[in-house]
Amino acid sequence: MTFIKAQPFGEDGHLLFSDAGASVWEPVVDEFLRPQGLEAAKAPLAAPALPQIAAPAGLRANGQAAFRSYLAAAPHKAFAMTPAGAFGWRSDEEAVEAALASCTANAPSGCKVVMVNDLPAAK
Repeated sequence: MTFIKAQPFGEDGHLLFSDAGASVWEPVVDEFLRPQGLEAAKAPLAAPALPQIAAPAGLRANGQAAFRSYLAAAPHKAFAMTPAGAFGWRSDEEAVEAALASCTANAPSGCKVVMVNDLPAAK
């Protein structure tokens, strides 16, 4: 096993393994795979299809676009909104609290979590 200290990336390094960090980590992975008789794919794999979940009722165009981004995000995610269409979402370990905080920043009251990890939130 070999430890590889990666160069600093972004604010805290957590996005190193995102698309933005691919130019940093891909050469390291390729160098590991080559002696194993494996090689990198010639082209990136297609992104998985988004879940076929309708946006919650009441979202305007920008909210519907945000909901599509929410669907494409990694697990540990939540989407909150008000009946009037204000919204907020987040994908991280504190997603529920952060989605509510984001929604509340847009509307001081009425925010409720409506989706958690692509499932309707418990009422």
